[in-house]
Amino acid sequence: MKRWLRRILATLLIVIVLAIAITQIVLWTDYPRALVLRLVQQQLGLRVEAASLSTGWFGSTTLSDVKVSLPLADDSFLVMPTMEVEHTSLIPLLFTRKFELSGIELRKPDVVVQRDANGRWNFQDVAELLLKAGGGGAAEPGTKKRPPRLPRLRVTDATVNVHEYDGRKLVIAPVNVIGDPQGPLVYRYDAAAGSPKRLTAVGLVSPGENWKHEVKIFAEPGDWLTPWMKNPPSPLVLNGDWAGVVHEGRIIGRLVIADAKYEKFGARGRVMVQAGRSDADAAAGAGGAGGARAGALAIVNPQDLVLTTSMATVPELRLASGAIEILGSTLKAKQIRVSALGGSAQVDGSGDFAAQSAELKATWLELPAPRQIQHSGELTMSVRTPFPGGPQVDATLVTRGAANEGKWTGEVRVNGAGRGWDDMTWVVNAKQLNWDAKY
Repeated sequence: MKRWLRRILATLLIVIVLAIAITQIVLWTDYPRALVLRLVQQQLGLRVEAASLSTGWFGSTTLSDVKVSLPLADDSFLVMPTMEVEHTSLIPLLFTRKFELSGIELRKPDVVVQRDANGRWNFQDVAELLLKAGGGGAAEPGTKKRPPRLPRLRVTDATVNVHEYDGRKLVIAPVNVIGDPQGPLVYRYDAAAGSPKRLTAVGLVSPGENWKHEVKIFAEPGDWLTPWMKNPPSPLVLNGDWAGVVHEGRIIGRLVIADAKYEKFGARGRVMVQAGRSDADAAAGAGGAGGARAGALAIVNPQDLVLTTSMATVPELRLASGAIEILGSTLKAKQIRVSALGGSAQVDGSGDFAAQSAELKATWLELPAPRQIQHSGELTMSVRTPFPGGPQVDATLVTRGAANEGKWTGEVRVNGAGRGWDDMTWVVNAKQLNWDAKY
């Protein structure tokens, strides 16, 4: 009996040794490394290249001199000396080909965030590909599809390079990100940028069909705005809470502003925001590469948003409703309803930053002023730049009101043109000025 037991144990030992030897021989070949790299690319939906790669038995892979790019892009948007990936153990992976990313660590990566002439950022494409990447987890209601299971994430001392299509550049460093699953349904993240910190975002996201999420935001960009503004506003600060979802390529949600400052102005209140692909962009994506792209779309709807000023005459404005649409280089304001000093106004307008043109129409009713004055009116204005650096301004003011001493009506037109804003010729034409005195 003992002899048979010894033989069985010896046989098992030989099998184990042979299995270890065969596995180690396989590890010495390029097959497991190529397999892991291919599966990482499939999991992320991105092209990943590495000068060297080492894989361990228990699902730990280290990639060196890594480049990550969009599938059809010529240039990489992410370059780093070292990338560590935690995944399914190698032996089950070799037999089942079932691959799951459980952790990603990026050390000192260089990130390129680039915008094209249509206003579309490359990271919009990256985000769309990552959102399409599948994974494990509980089944979504009414479907057989499983929501993505986000891996543990560590980004250490990243440098973000922002490139505009016209050559303007910005470098943001350091950027650090921590992300951890909080069970199968919730993922917590903590991101910070700048030294001292100028941007922080701490929040939760629920991976799935609409990626419901919430985040607490602090932003104080300072001279990060220099490529876009000669003299960035100071102070410029935002403290707020965002909650939203992703729907058909757009982020939709509500921003509750606890405190915001823009030089001598402040803000608090709520705004609804939609941002992402425009309808033309979506059609272009559905129709293939031949479609024309219109760029990113953003729609902002103020909801009882309070703006504060340093002016004693108008210390506070309240934006009750309306919409502001931004598409590429164009901006539209639709039925922005403003209340101040006991009266109300409505603002409509549009502008094109690339063409340096704008139109504005504002109407107000029964606005009070000092010395028991009440006035109503309408202002229309247009700005054109038919020649580079040569603005033209046309404005018409229609006004009526009443004071203790009498009533007035009037219409004034203002026209201006010149070789620059500091070299303008102005013409003021009072088409109508009527005063009806009580005495």
